[in-house]
Amino acid sequence: MRVREIRLKRYPEGVPKETDFEIAETEVPDPGAGQLCLRPLFLSIDPYQRNRMRGPAAGLKPGQVIEGRCIAEVAASRHPDFGAGDMVFANAPWAEASLTDGNGVRRLDPDLGPPQLHLGAAGVPGLTAFVGLNDIGHMKPGETVLVSAAAGAVGSMACQIAKLNGCRVIGTVGSARKARWLLDEVGIDEAVDYSQETDLIAAIRRRCPDGADLVFECVGGRHLEAGLAALKAHGRVVLCGLMAGMNGASPAPGNLDQVVMKRIGIQGFVVGDHMSRMAAFLAEMKNWLATGAIHWQETVVDGIENTPKAFIGLFSGLNLGKMLVKVSEPTAGTR
Repeated sequence: MRVREIRLKRYPEGVPKETDFEIAETEVPDPGAGQLCLRPLFLSIDPYQRNRMRGPAAGLKPGQVIEGRCIAEVAASRHPDFGAGDMVFANAPWAEASLTDGNGVRRLDPDLGPPQLHLGAAGVPGLTAFVGLNDIGHMKPGETVLVSAAAGAVGSMACQIAKLNGCRVIGTVGSARKARWLLDEVGIDEAVDYSQETDLIAAIRRRCPDGADLVFECVGGRHLEAGLAALKAHGRVVLCGLMAGMNGASPAPGNLDQVVMKRIGIQGFVVGDHMSRMAAFLAEMKNWLATGAIHWQETVVDGIENTPKAFIGLFSGLNLGKMLVKVSEPTAGTR
């Protein structure tokens, strides 16, 4: 069958543009022995994909199809572990259909909620927050936790997991709408709309006069600078992302002297090193979802052809919660 796919046309310079991508058609044959054909329902749009577009050594070359996480329906199968109609999580091309040998494909737990939740709250973003706070940051009840990009897919989960563990939570966001959602629905203690603040350090200090114990950092740059300024002596920084540096700007803070003066501990991590924690995380998340303790938002863009637009939107803060592209509807009888 003929399907559309999204390819990288050229390496982006600065913030990606729609002209850096192209829509092409390709032929997907019937699955062979041991293969299955996936028809994506939702594509996960994630900042890490920008790192793969930096040049030849980054892993993605012009003309190649872009890949990422997705929720898909098995359209046809000659694989012993999957049948047509199965709903699965997979890494797959940004395409309307593709073949796979089943490596990394797993069935969804229908009791967790809507399928796309496996790309957000109950997926890698949620696991990132869970591991970052517990395993890397050694969060303790009663501590004050500062979260950057707090209304994003990872940040919003970090805020809620910290609150569920008895912490005081302050989040930085890029709009009044995001701040209101975090305050009114999620229930964090303070929200700072950095788009309205000329001095982010002072704005956080007003909400956090006694200082923070732990910074969960997703952005870098002036956000990390404000986090270092807010930390108490012997505070900790969990560095899960440096989105500020993805498009050419420096992600480094201007006050690294704070690390020495306050004896701050900084540790970066990549969630791919901690996938063994997924079962423990999902056990907790299943309980939180069942009791209504977790809130989530999704920003859904319709159509495979609009995938580049959704990806570019990550860098202007278009998304509240998880950014997704809806590619198709499930057929009757999916399971």
